[in-house]
Amino acid sequence: MNMTGKDKFADSDKDSNFSAENEYEGEFFQSVGISNHLDLFENSHVAILIVNSRTGRIIDANNAACMLYGYERPHMKDAEIEEIEYIEDIEMLSIGENTNKTVGKSKTVVHRLSGGKCREVEVLKVPSASDEDISYFIVNDISEIRHIKKELELRKSYFQQLFENSPEAIAILDNEDRVVKVNRGFEELFKYSNIEIKGNYINDLIVSQELKLEASTLSGDVVCAKTVKRDSIRCTKHGEDIDVSILGYPIIHDGVQVGIYAIYTDITEKKKREKKIEYLAMKDSLTGTYNRSYFIENLMKEIMHRKADSHNGFAVMFIDVDDFKRINDNMGHNVGDMILRQISKRIVECIGEKGYLARMGGDEFTVFLKNVDSRVCVANIAREIVESLEEPIIYDEKEFHVGVSIGISLFPDDGYEAEMLIRKADMAMYNSKMNRSNNFEFYNSDLKKKALEEFILENELRHAIKREEFSLNYQPLVDVSSEKIVGVEALIRWNHKEHGFVSPAKFIPLAERKGMIGFIGEWVLEKACRQMKKWIDSGYPVRFIAVNISVKQLESLEFLDNVKRIIRETGINPRHLEFEITESISMTNLKNRTEILRELDDMGIALSIDDFGTGYSSLGKLKKFAVRKLKIDRSFISDINIDPNNTAIVSTIIAIAKILNMKVVAEGVETLEQVEFLREKECDLIQGYYYSRPVTFDEFEKMIPQEI
Repeated sequence: MNMTGKDKFADSDKDSNFSAENEYEGEFFQSVGISNHLDLFENSHVAILIVNSRTGRIIDANNAACMLYGYERPHMKDAEIEEIEYIEDIEMLSIGENTNKTVGKSKTVVHRLSGGKCREVEVLKVPSASDEDISYFIVNDISEIRHIKKELELRKSYFQQLFENSPEAIAILDNEDRVVKVNRGFEELFKYSNIEIKGNYINDLIVSQELKLEASTLSGDVVCAKTVKRDSIRCTKHGEDIDVSILGYPIIHDGVQVGIYAIYTDITEKKKREKKIEYLAMKDSLTGTYNRSYFIENLMKEIMHRKADSHNGFAVMFIDVDDFKRINDNMGHNVGDMILRQISKRIVECIGEKGYLARMGGDEFTVFLKNVDSRVCVANIAREIVESLEEPIIYDEKEFHVGVSIGISLFPDDGYEAEMLIRKADMAMYNSKMNRSNNFEFYNSDLKKKALEEFILENELRHAIKREEFSLNYQPLVDVSSEKIVGVEALIRWNHKEHGFVSPAKFIPLAERKGMIGFIGEWVLEKACRQMKKWIDSGYPVRFIAVNISVKQLESLEFLDNVKRIIRETGINPRHLEFEITESISMTNLKNRTEILRELDDMGIALSIDDFGTGYSSLGKLKKFAVRKLKIDRSFISDINIDPNNTAIVSTIIAIAKILNMKVVAEGVETLEQVEFLREKECDLIQGYYYSRPVTFDEFEKMIPQEI
C-alpha cells in the first residue's frame, strides 16, 4: 500500500528541543552501544525503532512502538519503510543525515497509524556507535501535548478578544496599581491611549485629589484578595468627571496574587436618571420647591433630632394664596401656574438660609424655619413675605395683585408631632384669612372664629346627603390613539341651599378631619356604581368609572366590606371600577394599607395614583402598591413645549410609568398642542377641558353613542 510522501507525511518544518527524557535515552544509546541496550529498548515507554539507514529496512521495534503504530511486532520487524504507510522513509532518513549535527535534536512530523489516523510525533535519530548503517529512532507522540497547547492558545485568544472588545473599560494593574494594559473601552471612556497610561499609577491619572484616599482604600482591599464593587467618580484625560461603577478583583496565579482587574462601567446617564427620579420624589414640578411628602418626612426628622438633643425650637408656616381660584377661573391655569411660581420665588427670597419652602398642593405652601429664638423673629419673616407680595406680579403686560394668609405654629409650644404642627398652622392660617386686618397669625387655643366656621360647615355637611345637596358630575377620559371616550371620572359637587356651590377643596379636607369622609365616600361610590351599571346595561361603550378614594377611607376597618356590599347590591362588575388615591400615603400603617390595596386589585378593581407630582404620591412607594395607572397632574401638562424642564419631566413620568407597566393619564389637557405631544409620547388617556368639562349624567350620555 504505497502512498506518496505528501499523503503519508506532513512536516511542521520547525525544530524543537526533544523531551529531556528522550534526549537522555539518545545519549545513553550512544554511550553504551548496541550490546547493552536491550533492557532499555524493550522496557522503555517511548517508541523506539531500529532502522538500517542504508537500506531503509526496520530491523526491530519495541513494544511501545507497536502500541503507538497499532501493528504486531512481527509485522513491523524486517519491513521496508516504503511498504509501511505510516512511515515516511525520506523524512525518516533525512532526520539525521549529519549525525554530529542531529544528536540531541528532534524533528516534528506527522505519521499515520494502522487505522489511518494521523498523529503528530517528535522523532530523534541516534546513530549506532558500532555500526554506521544502524540508527535508533526514538518516537514520542506529542498529539495530546499539541492539543492542550492549542486549547490554551484558543483560550488566550478568547480572553484577548473579550478583553479588547468588551464595552466596559478594563485595566490590568500590578499589585502596586501600575497599569499593565488597558482595553479599547478604557481608552474610549477615559481618553488615554494604552501607550500613554502603561506603567503609570492609575490613581494618579483618573482620580481627583479629593477622592485619592477612597481610591487608595479600594485598591488596598483588592490587594488583600478581596473583590470590591463601588460607585464613585473618576475623571478623564480632559478633566471631565464621570460617574462609574468600579469592580475590582485580584488576579491569582498558582495561589499568589499577581495583579488586579479593574473594570469601570459608565453610569453617568443612570445617575442622571436617578437624580431626576429623586427630584420628582421630593420636589414640586411646578415651582421647584420641596413637595408635601418631603416636608412631612423632614419635619418628623427635625422633631426627633430636637427631642434627642434639646436644640432650639422651630416654626412651621402654612401659607394660602387668597382668592387664587378666581385667577384660575378667569385667566386660566397657565396664568395661575405662572403666578404660583412667582409667589414661591418671592417667599424663598424672604426665607433665605433660615429655612425652606414646600408646596403642599394647589395654592398652599408650608415653610420650615429653623432655630427660632422668639416669636418676634418669626413675625418679622412673615411680615416680609406679606410685604413682598404686595408688589404686583406682571405677566403679559398685566398686573396681578395677590395676597396670602399665613398661619404659624411653634415647636415645642404647639406640639411634638409633625401632623399636629401642620394642622395648627393651618388653623391659624384660616383664622388669619377670616380676620383680614392681619395677614399672619400664630396659633393659639382661642381660635374661636375658626372653630365656629368649621363647626357650622361641619353641621351643614352632616345634613347634605339627607337634603340631597350632593350630586355627581362626570368628566370623560379619552383614549389618545382612537380619540374615543373609554372612561369617566365621578366628581362630587355640593350645592348648598343657601350658600350655593361649595368647593370640594373646602369640604373634603374638613370631612376627613371630622371623620365624615367615610359616609360621603360611600355615597359617591354607590351613586357612581349604579350609574355605571345603567350605562353598561344600556349599551354605552364606557369601560370604567373612576372614583376618588381618600386615604382616610383606606384606614377604615369597614372600607373593604362596604366596597364589597356596594358591588353586590349594584351588580356592577368590579373590572368596570377604578379607585383614584387622592392624598399622599404616609409611612404610618403602610403595611396594612398595602394589603388593602392588593386585595382591591385581586377583586378586579384598578388602582390609580391621582395628581402625581404634587406630593400626593411617592415614586419610591409605587412598587409597594398594586397600582395600574399613573395620573399626571395638570401642573405638569400646562407648560408642555413652553418650559423645556417641564416638558422633559412629563416625558420622564410617562417613561417611568411604562417601565413600571402602568397606564398613563394626563389631566388638565386644554390645547391641541398638548394632545399632540402626549400622543407622540404614547400617553394612554387624556382628561381635560380640551374634550369636556365635568358634566351631568344626561349631558355625558349625549357625548357617547349607544351600542345596540
